[in-house]
Amino acid sequence: MIYLIFLISIFIHELSHIVVGFLLGYKLKKIGMLPVGFYIEFETSYNIVFIKKIIILLSGPISNFCISLFFYKFNTYFSEKIFLINIFLGIFNLLPIYPLDGENILNQSIQIFCGYKKGNNKSFIVSKCCLCCITFLYSLLILL
Repeated sequence: MIYLIFLISIFIHELSHIVVGFLLGYKLKKIGMLPVGFYIEFETSYNIVFIKKIIILLSGPISNFCISLFFYKFNTYFSEKIFLINIFLGIFNLLPIYPLDGENILNQSIQIFCGYKKGNNKSFIVSKCCLCCITFLYSLLILL
């Protein structure tokens, strides 16, 4: 049951990216499914405005936070699980780890100041450092 809630929440997350992308005038290139969820890809163009990319990237986590707020009012086991899963997904997707939304936002932000190549390199380094920190902390939790 928890896995089903997780998949539905991820589907809504990706659907919000699609809806916002369509509203901003972009065409969907590909929708895919992985064992841990879904992913989407828009047709890329070099004329895509930075702020529009950020809005599309933020729409997914914002949808998770909105779902959490909606189910926060209810006091049942089921609504509590939906609340926690969506809070987790919203926060997790904002982490600067590739291929999550947070890394894409960081990458776009760095590219404005450093250019495309340096921006990609710097965001890749930040992504690796964050992943190492999370792995280290998780390893500590296992040992405790």
